[in-house]
Amino acid sequence: MPRLRWRASRNRVSTAWNLPRSRADFITRREDAREGQSCPEKQAPQIEEPSPFARKQWSHARIFHATPARQATFPCPTLHSRNAGGSMRAAILFPIALALMAAQARADNLPRLRQGDLVFQHSMSPQSEAIRLASGSTYTHMGIVSLTPAGPVVIEAADVVRQTPLKAFLARGTKGRFAVYRVRGIDEAKADAAVAAARGYLGRPYDLYFRLDPGAIYCSELPYDAFRSVGISLGRVERFGNLSVRAPAVKALFARRWASHPDCQGTAHDAAACWALIQDQGIVTPVSIARDSQVERIGGNL
Repeated sequence: MPRLRWRASRNRVSTAWNLPRSRADFITRREDAREGQSCPEKQAPQIEEPSPFARKQWSHARIFHATPARQATFPCPTLHSRNAGGSMRAAILFPIALALMAAQARADNLPRLRQGDLVFQHSMSPQSEAIRLASGSTYTHMGIVSLTPAGPVVIEAADVVRQTPLKAFLARGTKGRFAVYRVRGIDEAKADAAVAAARGYLGRPYDLYFRLDPGAIYCSELPYDAFRSVGISLGRVERFGNLSVRAPAVKALFARRWASHPDCQGTAHDAAACWALIQDQGIVTPVSIARDSQVERIGGNL
């Protein structure tokens, strides 16, 4: 039996084992586990009690605690370790599969698009929550669909009015959700003319103050103006003060922007005066366009 060699000092105790391990023994135990058979556990040599002299030295150094001799064992290998790689692969691939199925489900909700269709989403922009609370709808952003040789794009008022590939536009919505509406009975010529009118605003800056001013455009103002140019009036102009503008998120958005509001510069000396001034401002919300009787929902999952 291999012996346990002890080396003692006042501050340290170290042990050295001489345990021969046979590769043949390991392979045999592995094969036994693979076939579901039990294998005898390999026993390590029994730890012997130290000499009285060593016990006295260790006790003085307060590092020795007498314990009965015990038998150490080496357990048999199990099949669990053989399947660890497969379990890890499953843990990685399962979420990916779920994401792909969710993306396919979203694609299945996308209808066959036409020129001039309107697409709505709950955007993830910083002001989205304020728009949701003020308008009472999850439709916080929208754009106009334009069919191009390179694929469908959405003409939208973002940081500027621009054309965004449809897939990129949908990806910016919360959980990729969207809704598509179409103007009832619109002919191809009017749809093309409305899209052309929307393209005429490309490059114009976003209107942070939601004013009906063509110098700067916000999201629902773009289709409102584009379709009005072809004789179709979508949505309705509402008084700003009649919306749910007293929500904390709306007040916080106003607090960040009021000092540079064009209608308040030179006329309102503080935030309270500016707030009172803009209560009569007219605004067109995305949901007012979606609720217009002239449009119908044709698809989506929002």
